[in-house]
Amino acid sequence: FLESFAAAMAERLEKNGELGFFDYILCLRNMLKKDAAGDGNLIRQIFRRHSSFLIDESQDTDPLQSEIFFYLAAEKPVPDWTACVPRPGSLFIVGDPKQSIYRFKGADVSSFLRVKGLFREPVGEVVCLYRNFRSTRRMTAYFNRKFTELLPEESASQSRFDEIPFGTQYAEDEGLTGAFRYRADEYDLPELIADL
Repeated sequence: FLESFAAAMAERLEKNGELGFFDYILCLRNMLKKDAAGDGNLIRQIFRRHSSFLIDESQDTDPLQSEIFFYLAAEKPVPDWTACVPRPGSLFIVGDPKQSIYRFKGADVSSFLRVKGLFREPVGEVVCLYRNFRSTRRMTAYFNRKFTELLPEESASQSRFDEIPFGTQYAEDEGLTGAFRYRADEYDLPELIADL
């Protein structure tokens, strides 16, 4: 009963244009997959207008979205999206699997690592960014120590922590470090405003 009800509801929602975000993503993926199985005309038309794609925060991309971009960037689209080889320079993916927080919508570390694996030679290359301009040496040492303990190796569902190299961090005396508290109630705000 539930399967037939779900199919009937999906058909009705699509017919009436009452789709949600996930529904639109699913419909687009299905359309591109069908096009890749045929002549690929739709994919070529989209690529003529949008020939390069940059996916930032890719660790928050769900598997359907990954499929869509591999279809759109494919030199020769095929129904199996993992066999779609992007045209050179057409697909750039930026992300950090340790920042993945959208597992509830399907964007988990295993999805990110799978897409990362598709970028190995001869398809593309994986470039790691190691320069850090935001942390002090003390913070870097703390993060390296803690996260090396917590994330010692890569698995199907978790990435390994790569240590942050020293040398590009702020010196300890550059800017504020530590935790600070500011209490606004120490001042008489009406009096301050009157003085202005």
